Order: sequence, then structure tokens, then C-alpha cells
Amino acid sequence: MALIFFGYTAVLAILAMIFGFSMDYGDGALAFVLGVVWFGVAAVFLVNRVAGFDKIVEGLKRLRAGELSYKVTDAPAGVFAAMADDINSVGDGLQAALQNEIKAERMKSELITNVSHDLKTPLTSIINYSDLLCKEHLSPEEANDYAKIIYQKSNRLKNLTSDLFDISKVQSGAETIASEKLDVCTLVRQALAEQEHAIADGALVMKVTMPECEVPVLADGKKLSRVLENLLGNCVKYAMHGTRVFITVAQRERDALIEIKNIANYAMEFDSEEITERFVRGDAARTTEGSGLGLAIAKSYVTACGGSLKVDVDGDLFKVTITFPLYGIEPVGNT
Repeated sequence: MALIFFGYTAVLAILAMIFGFSMDYGDGALAFVLGVVWFGVAAVFLVNRVAGFDKIVEGLKRLRAGELSYKVTDAPAGVFAAMADDINSVGDGLQAALQNEIKAERMKSELITNVSHDLKTPLTSIINYSDLLCKEHLSPEEANDYAKIIYQKSNRLKNLTSDLFDISKVQSGAETIASEKLDVCTLVRQALAEQEHAIADGALVMKVTMPECEVPVLADGKKLSRVLENLLGNCVKYAMHGTRVFITVAQRERDALIEIKNIANYAMEFDSEEITERFVRGDAARTTEGSGLGLAIAKSYVTACGGSLKVDVDGDLFKVTITFPLYGIEPVGNT
């Protein structure tokens, strides 16, 4: 547009000059001066409009990038000023909506935290008394089974409230992260040892690949142990009976990787991006005792410790990849 305008204006100026000099000298000079003045005024107007257009484009880019507080200022009067006001109003509306969403999420997290905390005391009493009842010889005989069911279900409820408390705490930013140097290989070995009996009950064969040297990362040991506990617990619950589970620890460039793969015992008809959200379960039939919080807690803990967790689904293959920056040593290449 600018090139066309300047070209058109230049042609008009040349024609005006030729027409002026074809007359007497005074009239020709006046026509030339008027042409130059008109050209200058038009050029200033065009540059002002182009600058206003650039400001509108910049405002839209900033808004799209998430800078909701950015304001378009000094826009030329007219349509550009109106567009700038509209963009600023959209930014204010989005910022207000975001603040309301953050407030609602914080209130929800606080509610879950408070409810979970208040449930702990009565649940502890139910578990303790039901445990005592299970040790008695009750009459009639069915009462013994009822006491065992109460004990089992109250323990499940206790685990659920504990998970709710943990996920709310970490997602609200109230969780304290005590980072320290950790060896990923050692953490994986400890997690496998803790899940040994459950793995044997599921007839699962663990195929573990890890380097001989340590793979150091900077993270919270308790949180990462909980992450591995949840992931291996998912394998025990959802892996096909009698199949192999592949666990790989490796160094890739400047990152430490933990990869866990298993074959699912159900049709995985879910979005791999959504499965790490709260209360989302891969087993839509809900035939197991999962709460839908295991992967959400694992991802939240990994993120809080400075890593990333990704879920991939390929047919019946379920794969979780955890990535952390290596700490304290130079990478030694792929393992």
C-alpha cells in the first residue's frame, strides 16, 4: 500500500511540475510547491496510519501470547482508536475471567484440603475399631465378614482422602519441595523392591534396563518415590496378567529419562493428554479400586520438582516417560 501510494504521488508531482513549467515561471513554481506540500501531508498521514496498524497487530500478538495486561496506546483517531479500545477491553475481560478462575480453583483446592483433613480423625477411628472387630469371633458368623468389609472400605476411603489432600496441596502451590541430589537408578530399585509382592501376584515380568553408573538429578526424594510407587501400582492394576513390563533408565544428552511401558488389560479409549487430569481413569468401567488421582499426583510432583511427565498410548501399549535435567555431571551419551 505504501509503495503504491508513493508511486502514485510521485507521478502526480511530476505531472504537476511539467504542467507548471509549461506555463509561465511563477505559476509553475507555485504548482510545484503545492505538489510538494500535498505529498508531504499525505506521506505523514500514511505513516501515521501504518504505525497505528502496527500497534494493533502488536496488541493482538501480545494478547495471544497471554500478556493480558498489555494496552494499545497512542492509536490514530478513527477506526484504529476504536479497534485499540476493543482490544484493551478484551484483555481486561480475559484478565478478569482468569482471576475469577484462579480464585475458584484456589477455593476448590482449599475446600478439598479442609474436607480431607476433617475426615482423617473419624476415618482413623473407624479403621481402628473395625480392625479390633476383625480380631474378635463375632456372632453370627456373617458379622466377621461385615467387619472385614468395613475395614477394607474404610482403608480405601482413607487412601482416597489422602490422595485428595496431596493433589490439592501440590496444585495450590502449598506443597514444600525439599530438593536434593538423587540417583534415579537407586530410586527405581527401591520402588521395585517395595512392589515385589504385588508384581509377583500379577505374574508380571519386569525387564529393567539401567546404566551401571549413577544418574543424578535434583529433586525431592519422597515425592519421586511416590511417583514411582503410583506408576508401578498402575502397572500392577492395569497391566495384562502374565505380561512383561519394561522399565528403562537412561541418559539422553543433558537429561535423565525414566520410561515405563506395559500392555494394558483393557481397551485404552482415552486421550493421553487428559489421563493425567484429576479423577480421569483409563478404565472407564471402573472395575478396579483406582481413584483417578495416581497419574495426576505423579505429574504434579514431577512438575513441582522441575521435571516433565508424558503419557503415550499406542494400541494396547501404555508408556510413561519422565524427564529430568541431569545434575552435577556431564552426560555420557545414550545408554
